Amino acid sequence: MTLTTDAYQHVVEQLAKHGRTLNKNGQTRCPAHADKNPSLTVTRKDDRVLLHCHAGCTTEQVCDAIGIKTRDLYNKTRE
Repeated sequence: MTLTTDAYQHVVEQLAKHGRTLNKNGQTRCPAHADKNPSLTVTRKDDRVLLHCHAGCTTEQVCDAIGIKTRDLYNKTRE
């Protein structure tokens, strides 16, 4: 039996724990800086999640703000 951890779902759950939900365009207020408008885009891409803060926060800063590591942005498969 092969199990796959869905990185996208994990990121969405972590964002929700920090009071952020994605709009229909996959955007939310960035948790890494004071944000009044959605500036963080979250995209599912093949086996990973892409995070892009349009205000300039790094992926590492966003991950730190929601309590994950950059390695958590990749689906994990284990047997």
